[in-house]
Amino acid sequence: MYILQHNVIAFCRTNCTHRINMDSKLFLFLIAISPSLAVNVSIEGTLNLGKEFLDNLAERVVNSVGSSRRSMLPAQEDKITSMIRHSLFKATSDCENCSLYKFIEEYLIVITKTMRRVLNKSLGSQFIDEDYRNQVQEYVEYIKEVLLDSTDENKPSYWIVTIKIINSKFQQLILVYAEDDDKDLRHKLVLATVILENNYLNTLCVEHGVCSTKNKLSSALLSILSELTKAPYRKMKSFLRSLYEAVFETKFYSLMSDDFAHHLQVQFYEFVETPQRRILMDFQKILEDHLNGSVVEHTPRHVDLIRAILSDLDIIYVVQSSVPFTEFLESFYVFLKSDVQLNMPKILLEIQKVISALATDFFNKLYNQVQVLLDIFLSKVPWVKKEFVPM
Repeated sequence: MYILQHNVIAFCRTNCTHRINMDSKLFLFLIAISPSLAVNVSIEGTLNLGKEFLDNLAERVVNSVGSSRRSMLPAQEDKITSMIRHSLFKATSDCENCSLYKFIEEYLIVITKTMRRVLNKSLGSQFIDEDYRNQVQEYVEYIKEVLLDSTDENKPSYWIVTIKIINSKFQQLILVYAEDDDKDLRHKLVLATVILENNYLNTLCVEHGVCSTKNKLSSALLSILSELTKAPYRKMKSFLRSLYEAVFETKFYSLMSDDFAHHLQVQFYEFVETPQRRILMDFQKILEDHLNGSVVEHTPRHVDLIRAILSDLDIIYVVQSSVPFTEFLESFYVFLKSDVQLNMPKILLEIQKVISALATDFFNKLYNQVQVLLDIFLSKVPWVKKEFVPM
């Protein structure tokens, strides 16, 4: 259980940085309201940060999956391809599931080249190719040890988590190359990894039959939304108000600047006071596509982020299924048919415990994706000043 125990739900050491030790980002809250509000303000999803580049990247990845996916790799090996293949030779040459090991090798090559392209276009002459290869070499060596040490390769979750671990490593490039105020580069790096991950996970399922089937959190959210969109208006509003109030019992808003937190609270409050069924139905459709494994062409960037976050949370609960979703759903159905109030803080705190137990790299991956999602959302609100830097 090397991957699942040590790379997904391993507890942070006591000397983790303050950023990692923050209790919980309350991802359920973010997932529940950010996409809804995003639809409400007509988010396009890229903040004009290289929209053409990111769209081209998405199209390139989508067009390359399936039988033509090999077109993403160079006809002639370059230094990056040679370095990765040489490093992973032992893991990919003496293997039981060689096609899957080769798939991981290819994913490493593609994400390495994609991130190199993002950095080269963004940094220009400041980007030094040799330094980048040395940095990536560390990530590749880590992935090699993961592949060699595991005995879980017959479990679908193993390959899904391996791709996510690769992404979590490459998102560390943000710390290496992006200054604190370089939001543009942070967004590009996160969105590039998200686009690649979503499409390669789909290919892993379609071509290799390795699919995520235990999607507890997404399934629970879909069940709730399916009922809410049909429920009386007063019940829908009551549920959202309970969620709004429960968030104040957490440390969520304290993780942001005062201005940013205030703006987010105002937007959430306005949505609670005048909830729109259409918005909930839009998010319901995102959940359905996620659970069905549907690939939608020209997906808005905020949808890519939401699906990546949902996928991360779903895989966490494959190996850490302590959140009582069944109990909460039972109380939710009682709530719909009576005047009984929901204990919303309880479910949020249970999710908080699971997220707080994540290994540092995986925690950072979620953190980065949620942060970009929030940046995208609030950047589209007219009265939010451009200089606001959240979190």
